[in-house]
Amino acid sequence: MAIVNTEAYPFRVSLEQVLSRYGGLSFYDVISNNGDTIKEAKERINRIIKDEDIKHYKDTKNPQLLFYSVLLILSVLGDKKIAEKVCRKEAELFAEDLEKEDEENLLEMANFLGIKVEKKKIEYHVTKGKVVLNYAIYFIDYLRLTKNLRKNSKFSLSERIIKDGYVFIDRKTLLNLIKEVIYEKMMSLVKPIPLSEIPDTIRDLLLLRKGVTPPCISALFKKDKKSEEELKILTVYMIDIGSSTDSIITMLKNNGIQNPEDFLNHFIKDRKTRYIVYNCTQLKKMNLCVSECGVKNPLQLYFGRLDNTS
Repeated sequence: MAIVNTEAYPFRVSLEQVLSRYGGLSFYDVISNNGDTIKEAKERINRIIKDEDIKHYKDTKNPQLLFYSVLLILSVLGDKKIAEKVCRKEAELFAEDLEKEDEENLLEMANFLGIKVEKKKIEYHVTKGKVVLNYAIYFIDYLRLTKNLRKNSKFSLSERIIKDGYVFIDRKTLLNLIKEVIYEKMMSLVKPIPLSEIPDTIRDLLLLRKGVTPPCISALFKKDKKSEEELKILTVYMIDIGSSTDSIITMLKNNGIQNPEDFLNHFIKDRKTRYIVYNCTQLKKMNLCVSECGVKNPLQLYFGRLDNTS
């Protein structure tokens, strides 16, 4: 019977299971009483952003609480690029640990993650010798698992042996598949949480942004009569920093826009197109720069380094 270490793979334990150990307290209550875990989570994210080494979860003090604290911080931060980088690094570390697992544990982990892999062996010869593939995934299941990975040659069907409705793979490919599924699982757990929903008792602990409103943006907010172009700048800025739709619509209403939903929809209707607030050079040309801030884009003042928030 496979015995997988949940300290090494904390995602195998649900948040509800973790909280059950704390007598029914909410997650916010638990982490407010475990300030060191939040600080460790912030430091972990910060080190990943700076491409520095981090501990494997099995080597941390409270791995499961730490794991969910990292996800909470990423949810509050609301920065997709940071979330992607952190989750990618975490998945890579989990894969490193899985490389050391025996076959029974590896297959059990795959099953837990919804990878329907079977032990099926096929051999064939190449110029350099014999190749042995010990695992197989039903063709349809393989397509489902790799639908977002088709551009990655590691998973291309052109690189695979297909026989009797199965795609045959080796241990390395199975590990790579598991790594990708773990990454997707973590990303699915990162869901935007507005700071307004966070209890005051832990809000300061969680804050990861400097939250400094750039002087040029602040000046526009304070301006009594704003042009349509200036309102576009404020709208894009608010989208970029993750402001809620309601707050953006309220700002537009307060500034005389008759159909604020339509105005906002112009910038968010196409999710493939990302609008970024003008850089400082452009703002200077528009005579909207009011201070020498030493940055190239106003967003650099708002989004701070994590090590400035500990």
